[in-house]
Amino acid sequence: MGEYATQKYGVLPRQRILKAFNAGLLTSDSDPKPYIQPSSLDIPLGERVIRLRAAFLPEDHIGSVEENIKELSREEFYLGTLKPKTLDRGQTYLIELDIGADLPDGLIGPFNPKSTTGRADCLTRVIVDGVRNYDTITPGAKRKCWVEITPLSWNVQVTKGLALNQLRLHYGENPVDELALKMEYMKRPLLLDPENRPIELKTTRFKKGGLELTVDLEADIVGYRAKINSSVEFDLSAGKGELAEEKAKFFEPIERPRNGKLILEKDVFYLLGTYEKAFIPEDLCGTLMAYDVTSAEGRAHYAGFFDSGFFACATLEMRIRDAPFTIKHRQPICVLQYDHMLEVPCDEKGERALYAGNYQGQPRGPNLPKQFVVKTEETGSLR
Repeated sequence: MGEYATQKYGVLPRQRILKAFNAGLLTSDSDPKPYIQPSSLDIPLGERVIRLRAAFLPEDHIGSVEENIKELSREEFYLGTLKPKTLDRGQTYLIELDIGADLPDGLIGPFNPKSTTGRADCLTRVIVDGVRNYDTITPGAKRKCWVEITPLSWNVQVTKGLALNQLRLHYGENPVDELALKMEYMKRPLLLDPENRPIELKTTRFKKGGLELTVDLEADIVGYRAKINSSVEFDLSAGKGELAEEKAKFFEPIERPRNGKLILEKDVFYLLGTYEKAFIPEDLCGTLMAYDVTSAEGRAHYAGFFDSGFFACATLEMRIRDAPFTIKHRQPICVLQYDHMLEVPCDEKGERALYAGNYQGQPRGPNLPKQFVVKTEETGSLR
């Protein structure tokens, strides 16, 4: 454990995450290897599920989760690995996660929904027993983790072992500042246009220490609008393309607007795409942040973490509150911030192992959850 307390700042790569399991800093009843990504760890669901009367804020003492369960539980059931269980739209559930943590001082981590979870319009927040804030794990012994999940557009089906959220662990605050980011950009382009042409540094806008990304309203399909329906069930445990013939039950495509403008209706869930293709170098990882709440109230990105090696346009999950809102082509929509990796991600043989997941090289425009996608267009790579 000593080596983990003396490292420089940075996000732990896959080889360090595996060492954390071997050292007992992280524990799981499952084999962790299939869940380890280049710069993050997918967190599998455990068995125990509690349907709640209401969500609750985490508290800073061990045992607080069980106290809230006693007060707020409506029913309890258990997940299996074969037959999916249904979580009803609009209901909030608390599911035990198959992960435990005993982190030393200095090693902390944020959780975020996986891309498929966000595109399925599921609101998820991780609760760590004894930690006051959502989606955060801090140093301490015997940290037990849970996820609160509320399906917002459809009923969803889940199984034990399914990963809805991911965790990245890091030492200290380690963002790439604007000056360092400009130096990175001069070495290799971090943003490309839809035709794979590098976007020049002099035309790139920086905000909050990151790169500004804009919305694309000139793709053939510029967005998808969710069809709210309590009579359909979205099986989150289904594999890539297994629900392709059913996508019309869940999403309505939005074709390119003639005037370059799109009205987002109040309280409707949308998938939109960025104009820029984002590149995450092997020694960095990235996080999408909401652009500015003063620019459009209610913008939200449920998912937004990119592992080392990611290269594609980003798909954004959005919902506007209060009133309809008009967006225009190339309007700023989010900021991509970069963080330093502790090391370049490697496999067990010591060879470089970067992101190669379902959303690598996804084509222009927003992309549906992997369950609805039969084939992904190849767009090349900068690696």
